[in-house]
Amino acid sequence: MCADTRVLVGFRRHIRGLAVLVLALAVVGTAVSASAGDHFSGKTKGGFPVTFRTTATSVVGFKTTVVAFCTSTSSSSSSRPDVYPLRMLQSPHRLAKGQFKLTFGGKSSTSITVTGLVKASSASGRINVSYEKTLGTTPEGMLNLGLCSAKTTWTAKKA
Repeated sequence: MCADTRVLVGFRRHIRGLAVLVLALAVVGTAVSASAGDHFSGKTKGGFPVTFRTTATSVVGFKTTVVAFCTSTSSSSSSRPDVYPLRMLQSPHRLAKGQFKLTFGGKSSTSITVTGLVKASSASGRINVSYEKTLGTTPEGMLNLGLCSAKTTWTAKKA
């Protein structure tokens, strides 16, 4: 084998090694960016902050607050506002074709549904919340239960 051939074989080996290294770095970089996700922040129609994070396949950590109006079930008094934080929706939820739906059903007939659509660097959606709450006591000394509900929209941009 002549010297020129040995140099050419060694050069090819270095090129292959370099190509494998570049490919490995590209794959690691893609995995890191996909797992890190995009952070979104915005506001509800009522002006409360909205934050969440997306990955390629999920929505994580949706947080906001809504103002629900509670109507007494035992008296004819008008409804009163109740500030209700939505912070329990922390586990990942499926994101498919830019759409997601977060649902939560808890004690005391609590029902929360958050829907959203993520398009490039913006997102928007709706929030529906309903629950029961003790509003105090009636003049007769009975518990005054309230049925509370909130419906609002939200918008967010990539932070």
